[in-house]
Amino acid sequence: IPLGLPNRPAREIAPGVIKLPGRWDVAYVKQKDGIVIIEAPISSGYSAKVLKEAKRRFPNEKIKGVITTSDAFPHIGGIRQYVAEAIPVYALDLNRPIVERLLAARHTSEPDLLQTKPRKPDLKIISRKTTIGDGANRLELYPIRSETGERMLMIYFPEHKLLYGS
Repeated sequence: IPLGLPNRPAREIAPGVIKLPGRWDVAYVKQKDGIVIIEAPISSGYSAKVLKEAKRRFPNEKIKGVITTSDAFPHIGGIRQYVAEAIPVYALDLNRPIVERLLAARHTSEPDLLQTKPRKPDLKIISRKTTIGDGANRLELYPIRSETGERMLMIYFPEHKLLYGS
């Protein structure tokens, strides 16, 4: 699966906030102490491409976390790659069981990096408003907790007045 779309290039939607459109959108958020990635779609292979692109765009920056905003596979399917590369995963408390099952699943027929080099995940479980970073690209994560959005997070960029919804 290619990263991005040829007719929709990556776009800086605010200083240091880059949206990478694709079949499954991803965003990079540059903070003073590293890069936060929003969403880990579809597969370990896709996430490996997202991480490679992040390192190309931000060669001297640490990837400080990935946020998955729902329990849907287009939002969590690639978290195994992040865990394999020792990157913290931010996930909603109600999604913890599915995230843990996904991380514990064996990938023997097509081994990914987590299968070949197992490691314990660094899960950052979100149950209430949580802030990541400070300054202009500070992120505020909020559980939605609605009847149809109980397994979703929204991300607010207060300085830019931007809202990301799953």
